[in-house]
Amino acid sequence: MKTMKTLHDLKAKVVEYQRDYRAPALPLLETSGLYDLFPDVQPHADIQVENVWPKAWPHCTRQGIYAICDDELYLLYVGKASMTNTIGCRLSNYFAYGEGKKCRVIHDSWSRKPRFVVTVAVPQRLSFEAPALEEFLIGELKPPDNAMGIIRG
Repeated sequence: MKTMKTLHDLKAKVVEYQRDYRAPALPLLETSGLYDLFPDVQPHADIQVENVWPKAWPHCTRQGIYAICDDELYLLYVGKASMTNTIGCRLSNYFAYGEGKKCRVIHDSWSRKPRFVVTVAVPQRLSFEAPALEEFLIGELKPPDNAMGIIRG
């Protein structure tokens, strides 16, 4: 059985990408804190949340990548927002307002239930870097819902 990667693994790979594959003079990538899609359900005690549904997505007006994790912080999916797409626009393809303004998962074909989102914004004028970061992360971490090719936004 394939070992699932975690949010910790994702953050380590973002650091590796920045260190090994980017020119040192470029502005740094910006990683958000954890965004909880379902704040009515108490997360595990050791999980620190920065923002919750229905507040604005982290880096919502920027380009970059977004990572979707389950309630144990196992990485499910990595996607990108580049060119004219923003992270907020892309995430709105997966999650929307449901009854009582609670989060509703639009797609039902996830391998595990999505719970948390983390974003990594690329520098403002470097939106073309988002696809490279996405491909690097998918290739290194092999999130199950990217590999299955069933989650499409």
